[in-house]
Amino acid sequence: MVKNNSLILSKISIILIFLLLACDKNSNELTDLAVGRCLMKGIKLTQKAVSNFAAFALDCIQREYPNKLSHVMNNEK
Repeated sequence: MVKNNSLILSKISIILIFLLLACDKNSNELTDLAVGRCLMKGIKLTQKAVSNFAAFALDCIQREYPNKLSHVMNNEK
């Protein structure tokens, strides 16, 4: 029982630490750490770069990708 309580307390403390670190001090909202402002600071995209990214993503929508290893290994293309 004591082991379960310590496990629960450690999980709660990890969650609290994560929430405190993820909080944006300017807006008091939680931010996505993976794509947060701290990682995007200083990166500026031009309209041409954004268009290229969008075109690349849209070109890949209809492309069929193999979902089994045998499809990859037996493909003659």
